[in-house]
Amino acid sequence: MKKLLLTAIVCVFAMFGTLKAQDTEVVIDGTVGSYSEYMTRFAPVFVGVQYSISQQYYTAEEIGMEEGIIKSLAFKTDMTWYADSRMLEVYMVNTENSVFNGLTMEQVASEDLVFTGNVKFAPDSWVTIDFDKGFNYTGGNVLVCVNDLTTQMCNNDSYFESFLIPEEEGTRCIWNSSEEMYFDPTASAVEAKEKVMSVPFVKFAFGEVGDEPEQPEEPEQPEEEADVVVIDGTVGSYSGYMTRFAPVFVGVQYSISQQYYTAEEIGIEEGIIKSLAFKTDITWYEGNPRVLEVYMVNTENSVFNGLTMVQVASEDLVFTGNVKFAPNSWVTIDFDKGFNYTGGNVLVCVNDLTTQMCNNDSYFESFLIPEEEGTRCIWNSSEEMYFDPTASAVEAKEKVMSVPFVKFAFGEVGEKPEQPGDAIEEATLSFNVYPNPVNNMLFVETESNVVEISVYDIFGRQQSTVNGQQTLSIDVANLNSGIYFVKVVTENAEVVKRFVKK
Repeated sequence: MKKLLLTAIVCVFAMFGTLKAQDTEVVIDGTVGSYSEYMTRFAPVFVGVQYSISQQYYTAEEIGMEEGIIKSLAFKTDMTWYADSRMLEVYMVNTENSVFNGLTMEQVASEDLVFTGNVKFAPDSWVTIDFDKGFNYTGGNVLVCVNDLTTQMCNNDSYFESFLIPEEEGTRCIWNSSEEMYFDPTASAVEAKEKVMSVPFVKFAFGEVGDEPEQPEEPEQPEEEADVVVIDGTVGSYSGYMTRFAPVFVGVQYSISQQYYTAEEIGIEEGIIKSLAFKTDITWYEGNPRVLEVYMVNTENSVFNGLTMVQVASEDLVFTGNVKFAPNSWVTIDFDKGFNYTGGNVLVCVNDLTTQMCNNDSYFESFLIPEEEGTRCIWNSSEEMYFDPTASAVEAKEKVMSVPFVKFAFGEVGEKPEQPGDAIEEATLSFNVYPNPVNNMLFVETESNVVEISVYDIFGRQQSTVNGQQTLSIDVANLNSGIYFVKVVTENAEVVKRFVKK
């Protein structure tokens, strides 16, 4: 009996030893080498501009592991950090290099990308970035490339703890920034703006070789699902055609399009549409995502009257968020709330609020409509001001005699997609916010007892909040011009209203 118990105890300790071995953490903070602590605001993320990129080397001596799978990294922040998130890409490369040759960064490849997503920083914290795929470290030096695609700058100071490199050892960290255009380190070697004689503290979390972090399950291909409707011109006497104007036109800062899809093409009596997908082709940039709104409306109309778009309502909004496109791909947009399709024609309105233009060409596959059948797609674009299709009927710049290919993913009636945990829910409640557009103070008018009033940007990030029991107004003077949402929390419900800050 004692022998069995001893064996069990040994097994338990062995198991814990294995678990520990699979979760080895390497901290690189300058304690290996004759370095001293130093503060820098330039690496690996510089929030004082809309876009930034940095590259830094970590040496085999500092890492101290022969090989393994790196599953995450963490950077140490310090000083004053804004409690907000940045949209980052992280690339990692095994390399023999340890210093940069001048200010030329290393060109990385798309397969070196280990993470894309939002990272929320906090003051005086280790901020961990869990990779989308494990990095296979082969035992040498490592290059880490951090590309910030946030599109927004922050006026607060932001710092990362780092260690100082003696000048004679060479440059191990370089960076660049831009207020106009994102960086694409896979397209060519980026030229840095400045070298930094310090390297950010980092933690690498290792697993055993071959111990890849669990990958998310591949979504089922829409074409294999019975509840996906593909509209590509095969219903009707249409032909394939290329257009760069709809549903998103990246050659300017803002664009809007509307297009009709007919009941005949959809071919389903009714149901909940949970997502749509557009087909891209020709040259698409694989850079920062576009910030889109998608509205959907059941309608009897199938063609436009001249160049006047249909005015949509805030309740027609089914999606707000980032959409990343790729060349020659179906790009799926999962809705924030299901669209209740009632069996007729459908109007789709896509509003691009990105605030940045892309100089690369961008195309969507579409099908050509015979001119005698009327205009089913119109669009407009602007380099100065976003469009608000809920405020009034937008006047289009041009008609397009083709309609983008689309896939609608259906669920059963009443089967709405799961809402994200941080989604802002809207309830039926009589209230008003004014003035809209607004310069300074936004006022709430309602008969209900208000508990709280909060303002969010189009990314769902909270900008400000006030106690509704003390005031029914909120100061928005410090917000940048753009579209925002005000959430009013009462004793029984939460309501969201869209407003425009001048």
